[in-house]
Amino acid sequence: MCNTSIKMFGPLTFQENLLENEGADVETPCLLCDDKFNLNLCFTIFLKHCFEVHNLVIEDVQHIENLHQYIVYWKEKFKRTPIEAIIPSIKIDSGDDKYYFISPLIKEDEELRHRLKLDVTLKRQEFERTDENYEKICLFCRSQLKGNL
Repeated sequence: MCNTSIKMFGPLTFQENLLENEGADVETPCLLCDDKFNLNLCFTIFLKHCFEVHNLVIEDVQHIENLHQYIVYWKEKFKRTPIEAIIPSIKIDSGDDKYYFISPLIKEDEELRHRLKLDVTLKRQEFERTDENYEKICLFCRSQLKGNL
């Protein structure tokens, strides 16, 4: 007797809009050299470049909001201060190579990730508040909400 095709509610999802595609064709510079990458097209190539050329790993890079701004921030930081002074390195037994690991365990990285996430969230909220075409169903009373209330 239960109709499984009708869902009361589902997971929270954000529809694609102009906010998410902001900066889609922006060339992002590498953190440590002058190479540039379009992260929407060459994300894995960028990560491979960081690892193979610079021995650099960024933890949970796929979860960073506004990755372009994140990379630009670290690039500017590394211009002023050597990477060795900021990022801990790991030495592998088989050779003399040092690998650098950017992680939220570094306080500055954690704060940067938080600030970027907050910026994206606030932009999304502002967009929803000013969007005249906004239309959703209330989760509690099932009323149809239109425009910016």
